Amino acid sequence: MAPPATGSPPSPTSRPRVLVADDEPQLRKTLERALDFAGFEAVVVHDGKAAERALSETNFDVILTDIGMPDLDGIELLRLVRAKDLDVPVILMTGNPDYESAAKAVELGAMKYVVKPFRVQEIIEQVAEAEKMHRLARLERDGLRLLGHDRASLAADRAGLEASYSRAINSLWMAFQPVVDWPNTRVFGFEALMRCDDGELRSPLALLDAVERLDRVHELGRTIRGRIAESVAELGEDQLVFVNLHPADLDDPQLYDPKAPLTALSTRVVLEITERARVDPTQIQNQAKRLRDLGYRLAIDDLGAGYSGLHAYVQLSPEVVKLDGALVRGVATDERRRRVIAAMLELSQSLGNLVVLEGVETAEELRVVTQMGAQLLQGYALARPGKPFPAVDSALFRLDSP
Repeated sequence: MAPPATGSPPSPTSRPRVLVADDEPQLRKTLERALDFAGFEAVVVHDGKAAERALSETNFDVILTDIGMPDLDGIELLRLVRAKDLDVPVILMTGNPDYESAAKAVELGAMKYVVKPFRVQEIIEQVAEAEKMHRLARLERDGLRLLGHDRASLAADRAGLEASYSRAINSLWMAFQPVVDWPNTRVFGFEALMRCDDGELRSPLALLDAVERLDRVHELGRTIRGRIAESVAELGEDQLVFVNLHPADLDDPQLYDPKAPLTALSTRVVLEITERARVDPTQIQNQAKRLRDLGYRLAIDDLGAGYSGLHAYVQLSPEVVKLDGALVRGVATDERRRRVIAAMLELSQSLGNLVVLEGVETAEELRVVTQMGAQLLQGYALARPGKPFPAVDSALFRLDSP
């Protein structure tokens, strides 16, 4: 997200700032009073040009705009907003809904598309939810500043890559790492992790690079889901399995096949979609609904390390959020990391998400994050990935006993 050329961001101690743009005087007055009563600072303007000027002078936590305004309509205003800020939530209002404007709103990343007339209280509730999500997005940016991102690369001719891939797929197996429910001293579930014994493509990143180059992502995804289904049948029915999806898997018809091996176990499966990936904003809501209709739950993986930001979070509406493990490294000695993690935990939980803290690698990190109130934990400090299904040493749970 490029920083704005002018203006200053809202102070974290001030009231959340909401820009309201609408050409109906009575509605503007009603929304201004309701937002003020709800604890927001409302900046109210009568058309798109005035909204553009306001945006050039300051930043906002939420933008609430009518679509049908003179000079500069709400869609064009949304386009201007996105050129400046990829994260700020925009709620569009309209008295004349149509497919074209709704599709454009989704494409440009509007959070909500609201049809007039509406109950003012509903709008206020949506603004409150949007403001929480924007705070979460800003915290993610703080997290990104603490992290580095190096994507593995693989250089090979196609024939050599095909041969390496064939060896890798034949040696593919699934490791599982426990996700621990710390307060209840039990294993909540397991994350399935791809492993292979081929030397050249032993790294999961190298294998993923290879299948992307060979256009065989669906083949790999189906193989992985089939291997996981074989193992899940042996797992206790009260434990979940977390399954990572490549963004291209969302376009694979087999993922939505009621007769697919993993679908039969869907109520015990959480599908993870990494926040590092860019998903198709015009398709993700429908894809998420289809997966939920089959019984799956959904998770945003690597929250705090990705680039898709608020829009993917809103579109997916995940049941589970997994905070990126790189945020945890150094948490015992880095106050900034503790503040970011604590705020992300609080906000995610307030939005109704289960939160898994990944990458808890040392006893000191385990001590610190449990004292911070983290409940679902994953990392080497608890158990390493292994063949189905690694146990967690019960002695660990006595570390914080009096």
